[in-house]
Amino acid sequence: MSKSTAPLEPNTVYHIFTHAVHNNNLFLKAQDYEFFLQRWNELSKPFFTTYAYCLMPNHLHLCIQTKTYAELLLEEVPVNFLSRKIGDVLSSYAQSFNRKIGRIGTLYRSRFKRIPVLDRTYFKNLVCYLHYNLFHHFGDMDFK
Repeated sequence: MSKSTAPLEPNTVYHIFTHAVHNNNLFLKAQDYEFFLQRWNELSKPFFTTYAYCLMPNHLHLCIQTKTYAELLLEEVPVNFLSRKIGDVLSSYAQSFNRKIGRIGTLYRSRFKRIPVLDRTYFKNLVCYLHYNLFHHFGDMDFK
């Protein structure tokens, strides 16, 4: 599947992902993960349903579904409207993160990427991948 930058469409499931610039991290402490999830929940709820996510130190993945026109209370969604909503969350997090650690400049390697999830098999594989991703990168971890 190609990593598109096409505008998000209503009532569509997407695999959303982005990566930190250079060798930087998006998250340094547990509080950073918590803050991102808080911002995501707060700013995304009117526009998206979140099925799964994986937040890694230097990148993140989301499996989301955009709301329908009716749920968005719109007859037509302006071009890039939903894409901007994800951009708003990422920008909000980046500004807070940069301010907190005294950092200047872009936090993300590029704009977030998205792959439409067009069938059940890809959806199931994506959710499994997101849940497995931590173990793939960090191996067996002691959760005691």
